Amino acid sequence: MVGDATTSAATNTIMYTDAAARVSWIISEGDGTTNNRVKWYIGNAVAGSIYIVPFGRRPPNQYIPLTLTIGAAGTAGGSFVFSTYRTTDCINSSNLPTTGTFPPINYNSSAIPGDASNYGVDRFWEIDATSYGATKPDLSSLIFTYIDGALAEVAGVICANTGITEANLQAQRWNFNASPAGWQGDIFLKGTNTPASNIVTLSGAAVVSGASDLLNSRWWTLIDNTYPLPVTWLDFSAECNRGDITIKWSTASEQNSDFFTVEQSLNGINFTAITNVLAAGNSNTVKNYSAVDADPYSGTSFYRVRETDFNGKYMTTDQMIVNGCSNDNIFIYGSEGGVSINIDAITEEKYNFEIYDVLGQKLMNETKTIYAGSNHLKLAVGNIASGIYVVKIYPVGNPSTRGYGVYSSNGVTKKVFIRLQQNLY
Repeated sequence: MVGDATTSAATNTIMYTDAAARVSWIISEGDGTTNNRVKWYIGNAVAGSIYIVPFGRRPPNQYIPLTLTIGAAGTAGGSFVFSTYRTTDCINSSNLPTTGTFPPINYNSSAIPGDASNYGVDRFWEIDATSYGATKPDLSSLIFTYIDGALAEVAGVICANTGITEANLQAQRWNFNASPAGWQGDIFLKGTNTPASNIVTLSGAAVVSGASDLLNSRWWTLIDNTYPLPVTWLDFSAECNRGDITIKWSTASEQNSDFFTVEQSLNGINFTAITNVLAAGNSNTVKNYSAVDADPYSGTSFYRVRETDFNGKYMTTDQMIVNGCSNDNIFIYGSEGGVSINIDAITEEKYNFEIYDVLGQKLMNETKTIYAGSNHLKLAVGNIASGIYVVKIYPVGNPSTRGYGVYSSNGVTKKVFIRLQQNLY
């Protein structure tokens, strides 16, 4: 531990010596479990105070300092805990930190399947503000120093992380307070890379500290910004709604997201795009989206949502299955001057019947009673041209079975060709 609670934080300085005959720094290396830590009493440091943790690696000698600048002071004094370590086998996912509260559980990417170690620096950093009162300090800047070249934290002879474009390196931290936890939440890919100096610099309290007290998590990493760590789907669903299918999805956060595509399939294998929805781009709050399939399949159908980044990379949700849009068997087919309908109903019930043109204008709206068993109906529409029309059929809520006239969620929508009725004289 450096400093103590009775000493002014301004005098607590860790010295780094770089003399010709001797080089000294703090070595903090390990596997995330046994790496050494520095506990530095910073206390209620004034805004603008700069602290340099003189981390280094030996052998071979390499100085990799971590530099932070206080933005706003915390309350009731307190300390920072620092450490850093290089992964031992170049696979970041197998060398994840295990210390602290809710440590990282993956090193995945939304842009490629599974592990993203090839696109990340082979190093983690720990920064944790402890023992403060109601408010932890925030930081106005944070500078990470990494090793490249032969030491292979970036594309060297030891590790195969050749997917990194060094100028694209930015910082991300693990946020266990996000829902769900992940490399996202209140801070995303941030910072400016200076390849000549092997540093990534984050500036501004909103960037470094996020929207809440500093360090909702304690672990950081650097990754190529074309392969951001996960954009996590918060929720997604598809449900029948009066003959349409409503697809809903939510994101906990978004990073460089361009648009969403809603896709539909009859077999869960071959999907077809039915609509696009503009994405938020970059967001640190929950975003809710929805789309409507007004022409769903009458049987079992599959849906999924694909998110596409600005760089063309994409990720998809799991499949959502809708097992038909009616409890009854409903068959609709066009006929001369109207529509023919067969309904094999389970129970007696009132149904709404609607016909629309391709512009969405309602041409007919009728309510009829359907009886248990087989029902055959014909809906006639006068003064229309031959063409494609949309038919919607859905049961009306029955107070005795469905509750006070509320529409049932079940129904069927289908496009049909209606022929102009011929009048013979």
